[in-house]
Amino acid sequence: MRFVYGVILGFLATVVGVILYLALGGGEYLLVLSPTYHGMKSRLEVLEKAEQQRDELARRLAELERRFQELARRFEDVTTMARPSGDTGAPEGAEVTPTDEPTPATP
Repeated sequence: MRFVYGVILGFLATVVGVILYLALGGGEYLLVLSPTYHGMKSRLEVLEKAEQQRDELARRLAELERRFQELARRFEDVTTMARPSGDTGAPEGAEVTPTDEPTPATP
């Protein structure tokens, strides 16, 4: 009878010990052994790096867009200042005639 009590007590102690070991370790012991976990962890790291690169490129693109808008505004300022107020943009001496028909191109 002592043997049976010893086996039951040993089994219970082992089960309680395993449960405590896994609970206090956060269950990471089983994860560390899994190859799927390692694959997913490496994919997650790659995705995080790609996300950081995407965010950096978005910032650089926004800065580039801002610079182009500033350049366009400055260009408009320069062309406005260079053109007299009544100028239509046509060369000097050329007549400006509004027509509905396009002029044929000469070869």
